[in-house]
Amino acid sequence: MKNINYEKRILSKANNYFDNKEYDKALIHYNKILKLNPKCNLALNKKGHIYLNKKEFNKAIKTFDKALNTDSNLTEALLGKTEALFKLEQYSKALTTYNQAIESDEECVDIKFYNQLFELVEKQGNVKTFKSNKDY
Repeated sequence: MKNINYEKRILSKANNYFDNKEYDKALIHYNKILKLNPKCNLALNKKGHIYLNKKEFNKAIKTFDKALNTDSNLTEALLGKTEALFKLEQYSKALTTYNQAIESDEECVDIKFYNQLFELVEKQGNVKTFKSNKDY
């Protein structure tokens, strides 16, 4: 019980730092949580988004992959990974990951944004035709 309360306090601090864009301080606290609970998807997901905001896209991808190793349908991590891959111009991998996000949560508002983004990229000829079983 003591560890759970301690973890919640650290998580609250970490989220507060994250919300205030104090990413380095947030990372310290998310890392503390991950030492206590290495499979904490919330901490891994937030940590991945910090790396996205810091434009450290390869670190973001590795962190999102850790979250996805414990829950392969974690939509936020899938969308974060999609964005990192997209920023690295790895469009084919981004589209594959994006498709996984759609399969995990068809109602997600962010998915509509990514639909528009990929349509724009395809129109500009930057992405090879991507075929999916889903009709967007």
